[in-house]
Amino acid sequence: MDIAANTIQTLGFAGQIFTGCLNGFQAWQTASDLSRDAIELQIKLEWTRSRLDMWGTLWGLEQQDHLKDSRFRHFGMMALNHLVYINYCLEEFKSMDDIFPTLGDAGMYASTPAFSLARLSQSGGVTPDEMDALRYKLEHLQTNAGAKERAKWALQEGRALKMVETVKAMVEDLYTQFPPPASSEPNPIIKNSYLISDSLDNLDAVSESSTADTTLAALCAVKAERIRTGLEKRTDKLKSHDPYMIAGQLTQEREVTEGRWLGSFRQDNVSYRVPVLIEYKRMPRLVMATSSLDIRIQNVARLLSMKNKPAELRTLNCIGVMVARNNETVYRFVHELKAKNVFTLTHLLKTPTRENVAGSHRDKWALDQKFALAKQLTRAVLYLHLAGWLHKGIRSNNIVFCAGDESDVDLSEPYIVGFEYSRVDLARLETETVDQTDDTDDAFRHPDTQGPPTERAEFQRIFDVYSLGMVLLDIGSKRSVGNLRVKFAAQNATRGGWAAAAFRKWLLETAIDSDVTGLAARMGSVYVEVVKACLSGKFTERYKNDVSVGLYVNVLRRLQQCNV
Repeated sequence: MDIAANTIQTLGFAGQIFTGCLNGFQAWQTASDLSRDAIELQIKLEWTRSRLDMWGTLWGLEQQDHLKDSRFRHFGMMALNHLVYINYCLEEFKSMDDIFPTLGDAGMYASTPAFSLARLSQSGGVTPDEMDALRYKLEHLQTNAGAKERAKWALQEGRALKMVETVKAMVEDLYTQFPPPASSEPNPIIKNSYLISDSLDNLDAVSESSTADTTLAALCAVKAERIRTGLEKRTDKLKSHDPYMIAGQLTQEREVTEGRWLGSFRQDNVSYRVPVLIEYKRMPRLVMATSSLDIRIQNVARLLSMKNKPAELRTLNCIGVMVARNNETVYRFVHELKAKNVFTLTHLLKTPTRENVAGSHRDKWALDQKFALAKQLTRAVLYLHLAGWLHKGIRSNNIVFCAGDESDVDLSEPYIVGFEYSRVDLARLETETVDQTDDTDDAFRHPDTQGPPTERAEFQRIFDVYSLGMVLLDIGSKRSVGNLRVKFAAQNATRGGWAAAAFRKWLLETAIDSDVTGLAARMGSVYVEVVKACLSGKFTERYKNDVSVGLYVNVLRRLQQCNV
């Protein structure tokens, strides 16, 4: 019993040692004025750090959640040894043969997960004295050493590369031997400090790196351009084209929904036309080209037109924006289509009626396609936020699918449109207030974004997540969100009728768990909990109120468990 108790007590320090590891990476992150080779090493090391950070987050090391898992209780000392040694590698460059092998010797110990784990486990020959010595070193880290000088010296000796490869192998060992609960491929991008930062130098370094993860590089490029568009002196630094400089012939052919048309566009000096989607934004006044509204629309179009934006954003390529200024100002966003027709999610999921018994309806689509759609949309919102943008209008009629015919629609290939109110995740003044929308559109919006403009909260990421939850509900429920709104308003007629906050409470406490939506029977209990997490917004506290981490762990990662 004493041995078991001591083991559990020791494992309880895993959270502290894990935090020490993350702190150990920071010395390398803060080094500046390095050569290109050193910068590439920093990028590689940060990718490894973010993977380790995500591993610890998913295990809940800082909250002691790992102690609830039988694997960790029985074999956790091996993981603990890994964390201690990773810290050792990060903080010590000189050989210390009296305590542990040199970095050169240590490289071979991580050649295979089984061998490296055995070498570092108690049964593999690491004595308690060695462990005590390593823990002593952990408590006396050299935090004031010059990172720049150390990095240059280590590069010259070739030891930095060995250290990076050793640490990388150790982290991959942890994933192999201690895969986080609810296993699916963890995404270290969410924890990557380069992407989280607002440093143009760091973002550009990653976006231009040939060794960086391609999705991370693309997201960094989008975020860097977002930052550039906010700089006062920026004309010669922007890497996207001016969307107002659109030269060609635009033809409108058919209205799809209000303010949204199908058409074709032929660029000057090109003989062929391409199918396009045209989205209108009308302002009932003259908007000057120097106004913040006009600049915001231009910046949104710039980002939507970037050629190297990640495909996971699920946005169409914006060819440009045409502007007509008179007594009113009309903006026309021109998006290139993958096919000659588009269908909104609202149209594809419409509830059967007496007039539409044989048409498209909510039970037409296979369950695996619905799950694929939910994952794609969640990932798109997550990546949009990571790039520093808020959508502000996520709802089913702003989700479109490109296909020649309705029978050719693939639900796993959605595109998000309706960016007319989108803005950077910064000052509220950069966007105008949503004036009036359709009743059904209102049902997708967070209660705090409704009511008189003076009473509305400043838009936050969590409000986009709420709207995402409503879309997920719309995908899985036997009733559309519009139908649910009408049903609630009728039931609540004697208590004031429609009220956004009361509607959310009714969904969370009654409708989602009942036959009103039939969500559990149609989509499963995991999907139900995902929808509730989005609507309640109570999933960020354990992640230091980081909405992106919470969205990944409690929504996207759980959706990845939903399979047919």
